[in-house]
Amino acid sequence: MTVTMAPRIVRAIHVAGWVAGDDAGWVDMLNIAATTGINTLMIDVKNENGDVYFDDLGVATVGDLGALSEPSTSLVDRVGDARSVGLYTIARIVTFQDPIVAEQRPEWAVIDSNTGRPMERNGQNFLDPYDPDAQRYAIDLRSTTGATGTLEGPTTTAGAGSNGRSDAGRSRHAQLTTPLRSRPGVWTMGS
Repeated sequence: MTVTMAPRIVRAIHVAGWVAGDDAGWVDMLNIAATTGINTLMIDVKNENGDVYFDDLGVATVGDLGALSEPSTSLVDRVGDARSVGLYTIARIVTFQDPIVAEQRPEWAVIDSNTGRPMERNGQNFLDPYDPDAQRYAIDLRSTTGATGTLEGPTTTAGAGSNGRSDAGRSRHAQLTTPLRSRPGVWTMGS
């Protein structure tokens, strides 16, 4: 048997979560795609500020942590809108860069050994990628977007970067992505 695969040419725009949550902003994104060569929308499900923009993910922790942002909307509905006009959709879920969760659950965060508080760099806090609860939160968010068939795409560590080094000499990007690399259905992207 021979399987022939054609590459998918993706011409995407990033749709911030607050834009996806706003009816007028969403229509603007669909109109931009319809009048340009855009064929893909990369939609923020969870951004680098810890905000989650969709209220139908079924991840109880989102509400418990106060991470659901306003305006919020239905992910299933937004993806349905996009697909009805022939657009491909990609989820953007920033996993370990999360000041909301670091504040609400400091035991999930990377701790600054000098202060005993969640590490802060350039106004951002990071969850510990080796913490099982932090991993579960990231995996639950990714699983719900994929399991419903609504979105495909990477769980990102966008913003983690490699601008810092740990005491062990490993880049921050390596520290933040290594624990999830072996998880099926989870892809990591550096910035």
